[in-house]
Amino acid sequence: MDILIGPCGVNCSECTTYIATQNDDNAYREATAQRMKEQYNIEVRAEDINCAGCLEPDQRIGYCAICKIRICALHREIENCAFCLDYPCADVEHFHEKAPQAKVYIETLRAEL
Repeated sequence: MDILIGPCGVNCSECTTYIATQNDDNAYREATAQRMKEQYNIEVRAEDINCAGCLEPDQRIGYCAICKIRICALHREIENCAFCLDYPCADVEHFHEKAPQAKVYIETLRAEL
């Protein structure tokens, strides 16, 4: 089974925002918003927990619509940071401090290039 890796290296099948959207689970959206506040120190409304995958043009993207890493990848027309000539940038390094597994996915992809 192929896995969907977001621009930052998050495995979408493990991402709580993606899971909440796929299951249309409002309680899980609430829990995800709380976790984002605690883990990343960002305020996110539960109704903004909507994602069909970072590179999908779906209008239900919610909070991720303002994600600097996602916007950069779309602008550069790359699937994720593994393909970026400027990797690692400050934004992705900062994110990987909070989400080390995402860095593992990016580093693994880069090694396979």
